[in-house]
Amino acid sequence: MKALVPILVLTVAAALLGSLLAITAHFTTPKIEENRMRAQEIELEGLRVLLNSRIEELDLTEIQLTECHYRAEISKTTSRGYGGDMEIATAFLGSSLVGVRVISHRETPGFADALDPKDWISSFGVRPLDEIDVVSRATITTRTVLEAVRRQEAQQIEAMAGCSDAE
Repeated sequence: MKALVPILVLTVAAALLGSLLAITAHFTTPKIEENRMRAQEIELEGLRVLLNSRIEELDLTEIQLTECHYRAEISKTTSRGYGGDMEIATAFLGSSLVGVRVISHRETPGFADALDPKDWISSFGVRPLDEIDVVSRATITTRTVLEAVRRQEAQQIEAMAGCSDAE
């Protein structure tokens, strides 16, 4: 009987700690999701700002913005990075790439630094796509983004090929 006491104590402790963990998860999950959604919205807002800046830079009128070849669009795609799925948003004005943001990922901290809007990812929409290389410290992560953006650009160019202002 004495041999069962430590097992019983451990079982009770594990049950209590497991219950505490489950309760904590129950109450923190909504807040975590809210923060995740807020972070995504901040990234998308950054793309909207880039689009508006490009529109102002080109001095486009409201009438021009209704034309097919000046259509402003933000689209999302999902690609598999080193740490899992990455949700990538691209902003286009017509067939011209304006900017890119990674709105969710599970990449390793440090490697994901290139995804910060102040870092490597800010070169999208500023430099030609064929002049943007992967980052050696985050090859898989940055290659994933680069390939996803190339696919999005090809889709946008294809969609714009049928563009007619008679639409």
